[in-house]
Amino acid sequence: MKNIQHPAIALFFDRPYVDAHPCFREMIVSLLAKGWEVDLFMEYSGTHPLPVIDSPGLRIFIFQKNRFDHGVLLLRLIFY
Repeated sequence: MKNIQHPAIALFFDRPYVDAHPCFREMIVSLLAKGWEVDLFMEYSGTHPLPVIDSPGLRIFIFQKNRFDHGVLLLRLIFY
């Protein structure tokens, strides 16, 4: 359970290249700057690096596009 004093949000991005989308990256940076804790759920690819956002308020959860990882992702979101 998240601390009520620190708002939290879970963001889902089904592509492995978050840094290539300034609108999504800047939204994350803005939320972090305002004190939000951000959990980023994103697809992983060996050809794309993880986002380079240096903040202790950002947690990255990676998944692959397959049935098992989709099930795990769904459970994480349900019990977030």
